[in-house]
Amino acid sequence: ITTPSGGRFTHILSVGIGGSALGPQFVAEALAPDNPPLK
Repeated sequence: ITTPSGGRFTHILSVGIGGSALGPQFVAEALAPDNPPLK
């Protein structure tokens, strides 16, 4: 996913309805790298 000018997004604003953590969790999982580094 890139910006209209071809750049990279640096911030995400997630707007939802009261108290559900599922929406932001799904977005974070969808945008995570395929092979995240080990911690």
